[in-house]
Amino acid sequence: MRCRGWWIVLIAGLFVLIHSCGAFHGAKKETAGETRGNKALYVEYDVYSRRLESMNFLTKQHGVLINEGKRSQFSWAFGEKGRVTVEVDGRKDGWYQDEVGNVVLKDFESDSVQQRFIYYDVPYCTAIKLDPIQWRIEKQTKKVGKFNCRKATCRYKGRDYTAWFTPEIPISDGPWKLHDLPGLILEAEDSKGEFKYKLKRVVYPYSGEAVVDTIPCDNWVDSLTFYNGGEIEAVKIEKMNLAAHEGGGEFRVRVFRYIPQEIGDVQKEQNGDKR
Repeated sequence: MRCRGWWIVLIAGLFVLIHSCGAFHGAKKETAGETRGNKALYVEYDVYSRRLESMNFLTKQHGVLINEGKRSQFSWAFGEKGRVTVEVDGRKDGWYQDEVGNVVLKDFESDSVQQRFIYYDVPYCTAIKLDPIQWRIEKQTKKVGKFNCRKATCRYKGRDYTAWFTPEIPISDGPWKLHDLPGLILEAEDSKGEFKYKLKRVVYPYSGEAVVDTIPCDNWVDSLTFYNGGEIEAVKIEKMNLAAHEGGGEFRVRVFRYIPQEIGDVQKEQNGDKR
C-alpha cells in the first residue's frame, strides 16, 4: 500500500508539471476570451521578406496574429531553436529561430510597441511608441478568401504600403506594426516588394492562447541599438573570422547584412531624432 501511494503522488506531480510548463506560444493558462471579455481574433499569414542585402528573392515564413482588443501580438520565425535552411527556386536561404521568434507586441491603450528580432542567433528587444498611420482608403475592392476587402495606401516607417482590409472583421489591426484601418488587414505589401503579408486563415471569435504582457527577452536595448543589431552581430562575426584566419584556423562564418523594415526610423535615429 505504501508503494502504491508513492506512485499516485509521482503521477500527480508529473501531471501538474506538464500542465504548468510550456513555450511562449502556448504557456499561458488564460485564453484570449477569458482575459479580455470581448471577441478575440487569431490570424495566420504567409510572411514574405527579402531580409538580406545579398538576396534577390523572397523567403516565406509562418506568421501569427492574436488580437484581444486592447493589445495584439504578431509573431513569426518561431519554432525549434536553431537555423532553418530552405530552398527557393533552387537557391538556399535560412534564418535563425527559437521558441519565441520575432515578435511585435502592440498596446493600443498606451500607444506603445515591444519588438523582438533575432539577428543571426542573438535576440534583440526594444520598446518604442506606436506611431499612428495616415491611410488613404481607395475605391478599389477585391475578395481575399471569403472576405470583401477595400484597398488602402500609406507611407509608414519610410516605406510605401498597399493593404487590403475587410470591414467584415471590425478590428483595426494587421500583421507586423500595421493597424489604424476600419477593419482587419488581410494582405499588405511595400512598394519595393521586399515585405509581403498574405492571409492563410482567420479564427474569429477566438478563445485560444492569450497575448503575453511582456516579450521574454534577456537583451533589452535602446531603439538605435535594436535597428543596428544586424550590423553589430555582423561585425562580431567578421572579427572572429579575422582572428581565426590570423591564428591559422579555418573558422568561417558567412556575414550577411540585414535590410531594416523600419527604414524611416533608422534614418531618424542615425540623425539623432529621438522619439
